Amino acid sequence: MDKYENRAMELESGIAAFETKNFAHAIKLLSPIAEEGNSEAMYRMAIMLQNGLGCIADEAKAFRYMESAAKNEYPLAQHALGFMYFEGECTEKNIDKSIEWFTKSAE
Repeated sequence: MDKYENRAMELESGIAAFETKNFAHAIKLLSPIAEEGNSEAMYRMAIMLQNGLGCIADEAKAFRYMESAAKNEYPLAQHALGFMYFEGECTEKNIDKSIEWFTKSAE
């Protein structure tokens, strides 16, 4: 098994841990993959960091992960980033940016 197959398996395992609410294990698996720039891993890490799921909440890091995933054209992250701007969660409220990201997520 090569490095890429191993990473793909770790990503799948991390997503499965997230979906079954085993957040501490999900963080262990997804964090290094998110640091490598994987949008799906960054999106899920952002959710866990924003809400303190399996970790201490870190809104600044949650925003950075969500913004990076959104800029990588990940639609779920684009929608979630729009919501962050709309509600003023993890960042300052900004309706214009909210509309921009909601629009991108719908394209």
